Amino acid sequence: VLPDLQVNIDANSIDGTGSCRALPLAWGERDAALAVLQAIREQRGAGPALIVAAEVVYWENLFDPLLDTLVVLTEGGGPRVVMSYVQRFKRAKRFFKRLQKYFAVTTLPVPDVVDYEALTW
Repeated sequence: VLPDLQVNIDANSIDGTGSCRALPLAWGERDAALAVLQAIREQRGAGPALIVAAEVVYWENLFDPLLDTLVVLTEGGGPRVVMSYVQRFKRAKRFFKRLQKYFAVTTLPVPDVVDYEALTW
């Protein structure tokens, strides 16, 4: 998966100078999250500015490991987290309720995010 992600990152780089990078991260493993933070600091000279996660809330047994990992990655006032999720399963509501214990959560309805009139198929 990582090589494919890096190909996509490279293909979408404007001038080849961006600092986006695909790194492995095992959820729920504090040392793995700290290693990712260290790799980013070495590359950028600072921690990450933003964590983007799309469609990562699915299996309930991974809710706690994902939440634990996000907490580690954002300790000490770290980066903002932007998560994209289309509500499909009631169980996902439990994850977002837990998330609110650690983060300020803002929910945006899809029509407020996507301008369907502007899309072409």
